[in-house]
Amino acid sequence: MEKDETADGSAGRRGEADLTGWIRLQMASGLRSSGEIVEALLAGAAGDRLPDADWESAGRESAERRGDERAGDERASGLQAGDELLGRGELEELVARVAAQYREQQPGPSADAQALVSAARGLTTIGLLVALGDEEDETLAREAALRRAAAARAGGAIITGCVYASRAAVEDMVLLGRLELGVAALEEDEHSAVGAQLASALGGGPIQAQAATLGRDVVDQLVAAGLPARWDGGPGSPVVVEPIAYAAPLVD
Repeated sequence: MEKDETADGSAGRRGEADLTGWIRLQMASGLRSSGEIVEALLAGAAGDRLPDADWESAGRESAERRGDERAGDERASGLQAGDELLGRGELEELVARVAAQYREQQPGPSADAQALVSAARGLTTIGLLVALGDEEDETLAREAALRRAAAARAGGAIITGCVYASRAAVEDMVLLGRLELGVAALEEDEHSAVGAQLASALGGGPIQAQAATLGRDVVDQLVAAGLPARWDGGPGSPVVVEPIAYAAPLVD
């Protein structure tokens, strides 16, 4: 199929419906601002996660994910959707249009989004760092969360571990109504000043953070906030929150 290309390398508007679903997904997840969404699209971030434009009304259960070939021609600064190319200006217009619709339909956080924020606050009060959507995959998310937790502990904070989820996990929460949270414990030095502080805070005894104990603590905090959470108790098993109807307000 031939394209009617413009001087800046963009072509047509066919394919915008494909991108609309992904744009709304980013807005509902609360992970990117409108400007960041445009930059992510130009960088090809939506390539393998393009849900149907009507994924919300379809109940998030059959969100289609398909590959999307990026343009190889360096003269074109844009994202290829189907067989058409959208340039920066078109993407900015599209994102602005979707943002206006989203802001009208979702002026504030959903009840479950508020509950998750409440649970996260509760987790911080019991010494768990919470990091949601900071990295693309689970391995990177775990490593980054552990680094942040260790740095916070080194700065004098009472930290026993972390709760984390990758960007993909947060997107799945929005799409599928299911959130999987990783839980990791920090090794503690019971002879350090921080270890002594932890011993006092935890009522004495050896300072050895146990992932099993942390897993139960995470479930307790989530349930206390009104979210249906479960954990099978297995080493490395995620804490699962399901169902969860999560929608964040638009990030400016």
